[in-house]
Amino acid sequence: MHLFLLMILLISEIPTNCCDQASFNISSSDSNFTFTLNMNITIIDNPTDGLVCLWHDDECYAECLQCNIKNTSCLICFVNLSNGDFEISNKFCNCSCQIHMCSSTFMLNLMHDIMTRSMLNGLETLSNLKHMCMKSLMKNLTVLNTLIDVERAILREIMNTPFPEESKDFYFKDLALRVVKINFTNQNNNQFQIKAPERGLPVKVWIPEEAFEDVPEEKRRAAVVMYQSAEHLLAYTNNNLVSTVIRIEVTNERPVLLSCPLKIHFTTNNISSEMFAPTCQYFNDYDKKGWDSQGCINAVYKDDSNTMECTWNHMTPFAILMTLYFKVPSVTWNILTYISYIGSGLSIFFTAASIISFIITRKWRVDQSSSIHASLNAALFLLNVSFMLSEWAASMHQEALCICVAVAMQYGLLSSFTWMAIEAVHLYLVLIRVFKSYFRHYIAKLSMVGWGVPLVLVVVPLTLKDIYPVYGSISMTMKDNNQTNHLCWIMKPIFMYGMNLTYFSIIFLLNHGILCTVAVQIWRLRRSDPIAKRTLGCKDVLTLLGFTCLLGSTWGLSFLSNSDTSYVILYLFCIFNTLQGFLIFLWICGKAKKQRQDAASTIWSIENSRVHLKNV
Repeated sequence: MHLFLLMILLISEIPTNCCDQASFNISSSDSNFTFTLNMNITIIDNPTDGLVCLWHDDECYAECLQCNIKNTSCLICFVNLSNGDFEISNKFCNCSCQIHMCSSTFMLNLMHDIMTRSMLNGLETLSNLKHMCMKSLMKNLTVLNTLIDVERAILREIMNTPFPEESKDFYFKDLALRVVKINFTNQNNNQFQIKAPERGLPVKVWIPEEAFEDVPEEKRRAAVVMYQSAEHLLAYTNNNLVSTVIRIEVTNERPVLLSCPLKIHFTTNNISSEMFAPTCQYFNDYDKKGWDSQGCINAVYKDDSNTMECTWNHMTPFAILMTLYFKVPSVTWNILTYISYIGSGLSIFFTAASIISFIITRKWRVDQSSSIHASLNAALFLLNVSFMLSEWAASMHQEALCICVAVAMQYGLLSSFTWMAIEAVHLYLVLIRVFKSYFRHYIAKLSMVGWGVPLVLVVVPLTLKDIYPVYGSISMTMKDNNQTNHLCWIMKPIFMYGMNLTYFSIIFLLNHGILCTVAVQIWRLRRSDPIAKRTLGCKDVLTLLGFTCLLGSTWGLSFLSNSDTSYVILYLFCIFNTLQGFLIFLWICGKAKKQRQDAASTIWSIENSRVHLKNV
């Protein structure tokens, strides 16, 4: 009833010429105030979250200069369309708002204008931009990089602004800033302890004296920034944040390489994970933007289980992130890396040789098995090449390049699994269903399955990258020395295990069901032959070993891994699976040699028969 009376009052007080072709719906509560214009513009004013603007289902930026939207006696009702943006005003209440789509052009122009305003107002506007247009910012790396540069420039300008106090605090919507004057007489053990402003989880900072060497006394200052919301920085990583993100700035414009390290005590959230470990990382906002652990001297937990000490030789934004790690020493990791690269290199060379040989000899016209072998080799070639490029692509810090390599590796992996399953099905048809195995367009149908099914499984998640990004750069950290390695791969562990492990498990059961059937069939043939032995001979064992290589039996070693993985399993997994292309090449060569020997034996028998007939 009170809302109805309010609407009558508004209609009676506002002249009819106030709203030009504009109508609106109003809803209000103790927590927020919302109005929706007939052009599908919705503005929500929430005391906790601030202003939210939606234009249809897209983000928009609303800047109200002269009014408070929650002031219902001064309700906005006048709308003009100008250059793709809306200006909303009420000439009777002296109220004016501008609404802009969160386009790249608008955001870049706004940040350019921010640099010409007063520093505090500019930082407040930047906070509003991050709050209202964060999804749009995340989609454009150029705009995001510009925002980080503008924010750093404003923070440094505020830090260098004169003030009479020994320290001064500044509080904004998404960050708190404390600027401290450095006095060498107040140092302790050549270090200055700075208490961070109260925002987020507690943090303690110790800055060494050498960070201020060669700086005039009146200009010696340090600033500690505590981010309440650091989504614009976390957009460069897929790891989980377990502490407050902070920034440390000193008078020197560029990061200082310190011989006496910077020390930070972070208070972390509760951590309970066997697959992930907390690591100290910094954000490089000068050269290549992104998170890294380079320069971290030490990372240890203090007596308090929720306090982690990080020591660094430079100063930039810091935080503790959860990164994927392995419970193996860094030495073992390096050995496994060398094994993987050597094995993948050999597989790349020999799978390429197999494919070229297949094309030159034109076996695809007469030999279906050779066509399937060639397709499996092609899938393994793609898998190994993309694996070799994964670490390099991650180091380039190019999101599009990293996604392409990750997609290629996932497609190569799923295609390899699929063609291993096709090898098993073909083996069953050839050895078990000998007289019922003819199909029209047999290879074409197999190719549609072998290349088409993995393509669908890879492309569908790729189309949802704006909603649920799956492919990109991941970090893997060694537990003993905090060494971090970056790879282009699947960022979501749930998706990786849900997709790859499930897919491979189905194929593994199918392949080894057929392999057992083939082994039993060979044993039965041996048993029915009175001349041959009733047990599997050496050649039969070698044949079965070749089949296990074709069917990917060694990938089953992944089922034996756990949180305390045996190093033997890790070495065997890396050796056999990276060398799979090379082993298949050897098996194909052995098979071809046997065929040539059988053909030569047949020709020799025919010639002997001819000689015998002539003598007769």
